[in-house]
Amino acid sequence: MNYKLVPPDGGWGYLIAASVAIMNLVTVTPQTAFGLTFGNFLASIGDETTGTTISNGIFNTVQSFTGLASSILLQRYSYRKVGLLGATLFGVGAFGIIFISNLTQMVICYGVLQGLGFGLMMPASYSAFNCYFDKRINVIMGIAQAVTVLGAITFSPVMALCIEYCGFRGTVTILAILSLLNFLAMGVLQPVKWHMKKISVKDSDILQDAKTTINDEVTATQIKPLLRDDPEDNCLTNNTNLSKDSLTNVNVPSKPRFSVISLGDRAASVTVINDLDDGDDNQNITCVDLSLLKNVKYLNVSLGVSLSYTSDVMFFALIPLILNRAGFSTPDIALLMMVYFGSDLVSRILISVISAFCKIRNRYVFLAGSFFSAIFRIAFVLSGNQMYKMITLAALGFLRCFIQTPLALVFSEEYNEQFPTAFSLYMVVSGFVNIAVGSIISVVKSFTQSDEMVVHVLTGAFLITSISWIVELTWNKIKTKDT
Repeated sequence: MNYKLVPPDGGWGYLIAASVAIMNLVTVTPQTAFGLTFGNFLASIGDETTGTTISNGIFNTVQSFTGLASSILLQRYSYRKVGLLGATLFGVGAFGIIFISNLTQMVICYGVLQGLGFGLMMPASYSAFNCYFDKRINVIMGIAQAVTVLGAITFSPVMALCIEYCGFRGTVTILAILSLLNFLAMGVLQPVKWHMKKISVKDSDILQDAKTTINDEVTATQIKPLLRDDPEDNCLTNNTNLSKDSLTNVNVPSKPRFSVISLGDRAASVTVINDLDDGDDNQNITCVDLSLLKNVKYLNVSLGVSLSYTSDVMFFALIPLILNRAGFSTPDIALLMMVYFGSDLVSRILISVISAFCKIRNRYVFLAGSFFSAIFRIAFVLSGNQMYKMITLAALGFLRCFIQTPLALVFSEEYNEQFPTAFSLYMVVSGFVNIAVGSIISVVKSFTQSDEMVVHVLTGAFLITSISWIVELTWNKIKTKDT
């Protein structure tokens, strides 16, 4: 009997999906209430606005660079080993925050240690998820997205209650204990080859798979730099094993599979890298092709995405601080944050429904999100009325999905054949942009002592993206007509 191995699309894969959801609930969701959790502490040691932007900027920068480096680690070690290393670093940072007394310690524990931990856990868990699911990957990922966003909606009022009854130290102690769930989440990342399903195939299908695979290996030169050379340890999508009675001895190597995994505020380029039980020191480590950095269009795309993403992440971390300084109570702030993330959830559902019926160019969606977010961001600071703030935050939350959801898909759309390299280099660009924007915000706040000016600087990042992209797209359209 001839058969081929396919991803389980269920079974142990459901535990992998639960692992991804737990990891994001423990690591990403608390960031949605960063201002509520750390605002009073940062105010007591200096300026909460500067502290928030520096801490989050360092976290995002370290996470970006570590996410890229983890691709190399995943070529040598199993998902579980890399994930458990990340869980350890994240946990050390979480428990270290309990004892911090100044901004430097905050940056080390939150920005560096937790950034390193998350940067290792995210690609490890997302890559494992990508191995376990094929036909049902979008459905299961949609459920995981919904769980993460629902967690973001409820987290702000929960943190408000914790701060009120447990204080700052008690609240971060609770978060530290929750971080231990990462060990459970990373511990279930078993090699997919333990759970592959066998399905019978005809000899003609085997020969066709072999022919297709040979053609794919010739044409997929842009995919290879981020893949291991040994196909037997990769996730298997078309690997065929033959019985002794088979008419042919052809073993069909697996075709490399890569996709975009996105949850909450984070997205990752997921390439099938390995599925090892133990590390193999003899594996060949490949490098990322840097030639794309010479392409003007690529630089415009990656800088634009980086600026808008950084602006979005830093802004939502500052919202509670801005509202607190405007005189809103903690319960009011929690309610407004619920409206913000609730609108985000509605938008995600709406985009999913629309995408099911019609094809939308992701770059246009991202551009629209950046442009209209800039408009409503300006409107947000014009009035201190609670209903006015609620309406503008609802609009900003709705538009946030236009930035977060298509973020990685922009690169998949524009650079389909070079996607793994394009997205990996974007992570490097994003890291440098985080450093630059965080530094600019710190300088602006120190000179102006105005939260409104900080918001305007972040809004300027949206405008730079919008203007540069509109100019490029218009120019390309004119050139196409002339041709």
